[in-house]
Amino acid sequence: YRKKLENWRTSNYVSCWHKSDFESEAMWKLYTSDPKQGIAIQTTFERLYWSLQDILRFDCSMVNYINYNEFNTGTSNNKFDLFDAPWFKRKSFEHEKEFRIIVEDDRKSAYRDENKQIKVDLNLLIENVYISPQADGWFAKLVKEIIAKRYNLNLEVHQSDLNKTPF
Repeated sequence: YRKKLENWRTSNYVSCWHKSDFESEAMWKLYTSDPKQGIAIQTTFERLYWSLQDILRFDCSMVNYINYNEFNTGTSNNKFDLFDAPWFKRKSFEHEKEFRIIVEDDRKSAYRDENKQIKVDLNLLIENVYISPQADGWFAKLVKEIIAKRYNLNLEVHQSDLNKTPF
């Protein structure tokens, strides 16, 4: 069982996304090491799903936020297998509204590629690009340049309006 679990762990890769109809100030703060240089990619489930169609084995779902003290205790019906663990997270992270994609790469390798890249059609995947509400003008210009020149994408880059006056 442990060997199967280790094989699973070394041949599967997880990509995490935030699912919300609105921007989240908390997510900007949590996932940008420099608040002036953060980037967020907006997509839809449909765009994400279709951009992954060339990948043979993947699964996707919302994360289930649970109180781990209530699972696998022998005193309740709340049980899950360790292979289901990637779909669960502590309740205290519920604000993340996390959607995960797990991609299986069954090629046997002596090492785990921590920076696994998966080829997707970026034109299909990306609906919008947003930069941090605190980003300076030079950063927005740089992001636009990289998107156009390096990735050959014709996308508009929006600055988050979280810091704008609401009225």
